[in-house]
Amino acid sequence: TFGRTRLILTVHSLLGVERDRRRVLYFRLFARFADRIVAVSPWLKDRIAALGVDPARVEVVPNGATFPERLPLGPSARRALRRELSPGLPVALVEARWLLCLGRIHPGKGQELVLRVWEALPPSCRNRLALFFVGQPNAPEHLERLRRLALDAAGAARIVIAPPSDRPQDWLAASDIFISASSYEAMPLAPLEAAGSGLPAVLSDIEGHRFLRGRALYFDAAKPEEGARRVAEAVAAIDRAGDREHAEAAWREAEPLRRRWGSRAMTSSYIDIFQSVHKSSAAAAEGRPKLGGI
Repeated sequence: TFGRTRLILTVHSLLGVERDRRRVLYFRLFARFADRIVAVSPWLKDRIAALGVDPARVEVVPNGATFPERLPLGPSARRALRRELSPGLPVALVEARWLLCLGRIHPGKGQELVLRVWEALPPSCRNRLALFFVGQPNAPEHLERLRRLALDAAGAARIVIAPPSDRPQDWLAASDIFISASSYEAMPLAPLEAAGSGLPAVLSDIEGHRFLRGRALYFDAAKPEEGARRVAEAVAAIDRAGDREHAEAAWREAEPLRRRWGSRAMTSSYIDIFQSVHKSSAAAAEGRPKLGGI
């Protein structure tokens, strides 16, 4: 198009690029054709620069999360939602505290580590919880392996691997604690949406999770017993405050997070970028020689 169509490239991950020299070369080559490059986190911008792209060409626009617009559900509404999300669930699990691992089922997402955290919990704590895995499997073999490990885990009767769902907000609303044990993230939405919904978030201490510092409980991925302590701390905090009181206080405290990381903030940033590209395109067109008949 000889520059008449402007290209904005958004980069959400470099997984699968950085480890392949040929793909690194392709990325560096084709990135030159972009008028704007947008990374979804400062850490990802640094990784793009490490591939040989001029960091001055890269802007950061975090992914916008979708947050609920209402206060946490009351006890009866939450029980009804749980039965709707997981029909046929035993009453004991409906009434348990839900520990939610929400995300694509993939080795890099850490579901197997979550199981090790689960097994490291004291039985007195684990017997009050129900662990739910909700997500689209990356490949059938990953899902089958997770199922086998769950069947052999301590407290297997309290572990549920739910079908993939297009209702992540409802799963967050139905749960008490969120957990992610990912080994790699660029800009993860599930932990952000959980924290913005007021759920205690227990997260592996990786670079991609640290933007929630001060709003989450972190553990060393090499120490599942540390993750178990963080889950137990979250349970104890809910016990001290009371379910309803804890949820309402956490919802209020998460307001700055919802304001900063919401989809409106992301949309506003992209509008600014689109308008900037449009203006530079118009200015370039003014100075370009006219072609006869075009």
